[in-house]
Amino acid sequence: MKFTCTRSEAFLTDYQGRDLVTNVELAMKADGTFLAMRATNISNLGARCVSLSPLAKGSALITGSYAIPNVHVEGYCVYTNKTPSSSMRGFGVFPATFACEMQMNKIAHRMKIDPWQLRFTNAYREGDQTPTRRVLDSVYLIETMKACARKAGVELPGSLASMTSAKRREAEA
Repeated sequence: MKFTCTRSEAFLTDYQGRDLVTNVELAMKADGTFLAMRATNISNLGARCVSLSPLAKGSALITGSYAIPNVHVEGYCVYTNKTPSSSMRGFGVFPATFACEMQMNKIAHRMKIDPWQLRFTNAYREGDQTPTRRVLDSVYLIETMKACARKAGVELPGSLASMTSAKRREAEA
């Protein structure tokens, strides 16, 4: 026996990736160095829970690629009358990191800081610790951002062009 759904039937009946509502607040020094993040993730699970992994992953990786020493994240699951959700297309990480990146753009605009400067200043470096206490020992984030800037035709100022992902100096910490 074979059962075939149309695309619209599949969207109505199959497991779906779910809506994630995220609120992100960041505290920072005047120079743009982050001090703390508070985030809330609310995940629409649909009619029943198939997997909490997207909410857990999104909450654990909400800081994106940035070293933020103090992080508080709350995650909530909400049951609704939609089809059940499950893990798919990014596993909850993309919506959470997208929220972080949009907050970065808003902060840069509001504080009149170059968005590249804000990202380079706070990018993970060797020896940094993630909010889940993982110590990073092989980091090339700044080098990757430099390559992206080159490809995008962005000329970085000398202070950013000379940065590396090497361990932060004690004075910077």
